[in-house]
Amino acid sequence: MVIIYKVSGTVNKPPQLIKVSQYVVWKEEFEAFVQSEDSRMWSCMIDGQLLHVVLMEEL
Repeated sequence: MVIIYKVSGTVNKPPQLIKVSQYVVWKEEFEAFVQSEDSRMWSCMIDGQLLHVVLMEEL
């Protein structure tokens, strides 16, 4: 038996979490949406933003 959950969202809009019980499915859909938009954006969400520091001595 296969259970299919309907998660709202389109190619241009992120999926919306309709019910808390569908969180696992929503999380996978949201990750796929963000990665399809920009894989660097997903990395920033997981790892935090990487800041490039330039020391004044190097200028």
